[in-house]
Amino acid sequence: MSQTRFKDKVIFMCGVFFAYDKNLDIEKAKKSLDLMYHRGPDGYRSIQGSNYFLGHRRLSIIDTSDRGFQPFVSEDEKTEVAVNGEIYNYKEIRGELEECGAKFSSQSDSEVILHAYCHWGVDRMLEKIDGMYGVVIHDRESGKIVFFIDRYGVKPLFYQVDGACSKVIVSSEIASLKNYSSDLVVDETAIFDYLVYRYVPYPKSIYVNVFKASPGQVVEINLSTFDVNKRFYWEMSNEKASINVDENKSTIERLIRDSMELQVVSDVPLGFYLSGGVDSSCLLCSARELNLDPRAISLDFVGSEKSERDFVDEFCDKLDHNNLDIMTIEPQDTNHVLGEIVKKMGEPIGDDSVIPTYLLNKKAKDKVTVAIGGDGGDELFCGYSRYKILAPGVTAGKLLFLAKHYIKHFRSKFLCAFRYDERWERYTHLLGGMPASKVYRDYRNLFPNLESNYDPYWHYKRHYEKSDGVKDYMRLDFKTFLPGLIFCKVDFASMLNSVEVRVPFMDRTIVEYAFSRYDEKSKRDYGTKTLLVEYLYRKTGLDFTKRKKRGFGLPGPKYYQDGNSENVFHVRVLKDWLEYNV
Repeated sequence: MSQTRFKDKVIFMCGVFFAYDKNLDIEKAKKSLDLMYHRGPDGYRSIQGSNYFLGHRRLSIIDTSDRGFQPFVSEDEKTEVAVNGEIYNYKEIRGELEECGAKFSSQSDSEVILHAYCHWGVDRMLEKIDGMYGVVIHDRESGKIVFFIDRYGVKPLFYQVDGACSKVIVSSEIASLKNYSSDLVVDETAIFDYLVYRYVPYPKSIYVNVFKASPGQVVEINLSTFDVNKRFYWEMSNEKASINVDENKSTIERLIRDSMELQVVSDVPLGFYLSGGVDSSCLLCSARELNLDPRAISLDFVGSEKSERDFVDEFCDKLDHNNLDIMTIEPQDTNHVLGEIVKKMGEPIGDDSVIPTYLLNKKAKDKVTVAIGGDGGDELFCGYSRYKILAPGVTAGKLLFLAKHYIKHFRSKFLCAFRYDERWERYTHLLGGMPASKVYRDYRNLFPNLESNYDPYWHYKRHYEKSDGVKDYMRLDFKTFLPGLIFCKVDFASMLNSVEVRVPFMDRTIVEYAFSRYDEKSKRDYGTKTLLVEYLYRKTGLDFTKRKKRGFGLPGPKYYQDGNSENVFHVRVLKDWLEYNV
């Protein structure tokens, strides 16, 4: 076993690449790791044997010294670990491990994974850790590779198992995997899925026989037989607890505060992305209650109705928070950006907010290395207006209410959803995807070999559980849309700029609380995030219920490369991606 390490100038996320191959091409493996330079510009370290390579590119967040370099290796050299992401409760776990006799060589949160696996095994370790992570463990003693991502799919891993060629590849990015396995073939069913969902749903990837690790699932591969064992280490509970409104109010404040205390730990500059919406505003408010004065970074679409600058200024004034940077975006800033970033996508991402998300991280990089984002709040606290449509028992009066309040701004999404009789076609339309009937009609040439009995809504059906009306769709969004599109987009756009974005709402206690709470008030207020809105009103006196939800997509035609926002964005991305990659 040999090791190499290089540390260049300190810039500061991480990329992991593992290859097991009886005909190991070490230069290809090194090149695959180098392709993830943007995920870890601080430096790299790799371990290699006669038939395997484990490499890690480093973006230093906690313990920026040389001792924090990965992969970490156990004292007996039988276990090697590489981690992408952060373990938020690592100090608590480290204390338990030290009581068990573990000896640490660094202050890194990632070293906790090595000792937890060696002392407790994978199952007990996974019960304990909380964070956002993609972990690869090479267990040399048992002759297996073990890997997994976090419970909610914030961080990605892609993998390929080719028993015929005695080869296993695991990578943080699909482009690095493709570099090593250059004969990959685009999957026609994945193209179809992408057009329906706007993303390629896990466990598929855009390529045949290349897979995404599923949220909350651990994968073990025997490196002699190439047998694959997969099991879920976390699944969302459907249990409901009856909690009164006053108890809800105090509980959510405490849970957000506890999550913030864990997630603001960093040895490098940290900031808050402030959109003017409920979720990011709650997080900054909580940080101020912790007596923190973080840099808040907001994006202003110049000359657009979607500009939230006035409200961001008002909110910060109410918090007495002066540490605010407004980063402006003008129409010319977005010209040609789509073509630039599509070339760098491992697989297509069909959300037009990928452009402002990319530009936000690009502009913020000079200020911060770690950013706090509000993603996940809509799925946890019923924030999407579409839940009003999906709620059971929609009456004529309710439809009239929707028409009065949404026809001007949402006519193309909400009211047009009723064109579709079939439930999953309507749901797909509400999420901005393309109902399968339209995909078959307009884009059949892109998947000529698709079987006639292919189920276009397999991903929804696999994860849908009927139990509690609108919360069924909240859970479905949480399991599909959130990891498949939102977290994928954020990871891509932030990592491309070497910025780590943390998501405090994805704290385990917050997630499990949000889906277990049950009270009549929350049941009525679909689409309003009542708990969070009331929290902000108590702290600032601002009434967020009077503000329209604006989202983070491009504001209008002049911000699009061709000046036409009516084109289906995710179709344009797919066509460009196929041109670059096929």
